Amino acid sequence: MVLSTLLIISSIGLPSFAYAQTPNLILTPNALGNFIHLDWNSPDNQQPYNYMLYRKQEGGSTFQTVPAKATANVLNIYPPVSLSISFTNWKGQSFTLPKSASLKMWMETPNAENPRGYGKGLINVDAVSIPDFNKNPDAYLKNPDGTYKYDAVFEGAWDGNGFQPEDDYSPQAVASLKKWIADGRGYLAGHDTIMYQTVWNTHTDELRQWLNIKVVGLDSAVPNNIPTAGDYSGNVTVRVKNKGLLTNYPWNIGDVGTILTVPASHTTSQISYGDVWMDYTNFNGSSTDIYGQGNGNYYLSTWNNTAMIQTGHSTGNATPDEQKVLANTLFYLSQITNQTSWDEHSGQDFNAPNAPTITNVVPNSKTSQISVDYSSASDNGTTYQYYVQAIGMNNNARINSNIQTSTITSGIKGYSIMVDNNPNTIPDGIIETTSTHYVLNQNINCRDFYVHVAAIDNAGNMSSIAHYHYVDNTPPNLSVVASTTNWINGNATLTATASDSESGLYGIQLPDGNWIQNGSVSYTVSANGTYTFQARDNAGNITTKSITVSNIDTTAPGSPVITTNSSWINASSVPVSITSGVDGQSGVNKTEYKLEGATNQGYISYSQPFSISNERVTKITARSIDNVGNVSSESVSYVRIDRSVPMNTSITIQLK
Repeated sequence: MVLSTLLIISSIGLPSFAYAQTPNLILTPNALGNFIHLDWNSPDNQQPYNYMLYRKQEGGSTFQTVPAKATANVLNIYPPVSLSISFTNWKGQSFTLPKSASLKMWMETPNAENPRGYGKGLINVDAVSIPDFNKNPDAYLKNPDGTYKYDAVFEGAWDGNGFQPEDDYSPQAVASLKKWIADGRGYLAGHDTIMYQTVWNTHTDELRQWLNIKVVGLDSAVPNNIPTAGDYSGNVTVRVKNKGLLTNYPWNIGDVGTILTVPASHTTSQISYGDVWMDYTNFNGSSTDIYGQGNGNYYLSTWNNTAMIQTGHSTGNATPDEQKVLANTLFYLSQITNQTSWDEHSGQDFNAPNAPTITNVVPNSKTSQISVDYSSASDNGTTYQYYVQAIGMNNNARINSNIQTSTITSGIKGYSIMVDNNPNTIPDGIIETTSTHYVLNQNINCRDFYVHVAAIDNAGNMSSIAHYHYVDNTPPNLSVVASTTNWINGNATLTATASDSESGLYGIQLPDGNWIQNGSVSYTVSANGTYTFQARDNAGNITTKSITVSNIDTTAPGSPVITTNSSWINASSVPVSITSGVDGQSGVNKTEYKLEGATNQGYISYSQPFSISNERVTKITARSIDNVGNVSSESVSYVRIDRSVPMNTSITIQLK
């Protein structure tokens, strides 16, 4: 719905009242690009308008202005110093400037990281000394038609900001800069510009309220003993505290917690009540005012279209990290546009996805792989409210649009997975897979380990970590088989086979106590009995299997019994029967006999009684053989047959 708005115009020569339409704001989230597109209309066609965009993030209490420019024109106001620098920018233009005006060199000189300098060709810098600026501020800030030349002003890249009284702003300069800030133009204060009062910042300190900063001696809430953050000598480090456009465009500086290297710098009795993007890592002590509010430990703080950075203590030196921070901050502070649409890249998805739940972990020591299954994660978007303020270029009338709400949800990009022996590892953020099933090629002891899975959305936000502690409590598989179950009269071979698909097989213990580190082993036994094998995996789990061997027969049967008449007998034949010997194991397979003497016959199987009829002596030999070939002792008997009439050829008859 578009509402009519009554505007009170104070500009001389214009009507006292005019009607304009409230701009209608439309928000369209772009999940793929991770930004929110804004469209709005001009209030009327009676005059040109500039626009400022205001945003409030979920959980926030205050609307703040946000960037709205694709490029940034910057005026660097510097203190005069004797040292100079000479350089050629990426356009081929050569310059010689005081070293306190190094911003142009930093932003526009080609370097190893970008051929167009740390400004990436998006930031153009002009420079003016503080004394010259003080003479006629608007001559430097504005075009002849009264429009502004620049998007942002930067002052303070030198220790003490020059230390001289002439390095302080004039009252006229302060008034122009207050108007500059009020009109939505960016202002970046450097080191030692806003601090306890000295000869070089008496008037400059008047800008502190626009930066939402309080200082010792001027603001009663700030205690005199507020600690100094940073270091007066040597390199120090600063830490990224917030995540947003300021930390990822045009340079991706790093996520929250990233440590940056900067030249020596420090705070100077200041407390920021704005948004602290980076702070010092070596700050100790209380950093709030007497009411427990604010933050005295800051390297970079912003408030709406203003900011303060501690660049400058190193007298014109800056590390690559610091130059990137400056580029991002200047771009961030460029917040005035004359367009009626904008891709709002600071409205990003900053909320992490929900964590997945690990449901199954299966290691395989043979392939050195670990299979992991987990639930699908869902992404949580970030919600913003926006409105646009139209600023009449003829009468400075300000008209606010409707307030609109939009949620930007970038969506799940994939999952980062790590396996190690640490219970609290955070994955490295590298996307391993988009699936909820993943197989890692991991050479790790599969007995006891941890799996860590995090969901990553398309904005790079990482979920909380799902941790899974895997311990192998499953014993290995073990089987033991004999070479045969049939009766044998020799050694038996027992084969033990073991496997473990988790922590892996350590080995097999034989019945004699020896360990064989193999998955299959043969063991020879020569006697009946029970034989016990053990298999152990690398987790110490043990499986025990016993096998009883009872089919080894090495004992001969008992001797057979021969039944016959072994005395001399006058008979036509003598019957013979044989009773097989006894065998308590494999059993008697057969009984054999042979005949020698009056009757001759090699060994033949005994099946039934038989008779011997030949006269004279026949020797009978019998043996029993069991089912595995064991032969009994031989039994012997004799058959003696005599059917002949006696004859005496030597009888002598003597007559008397």
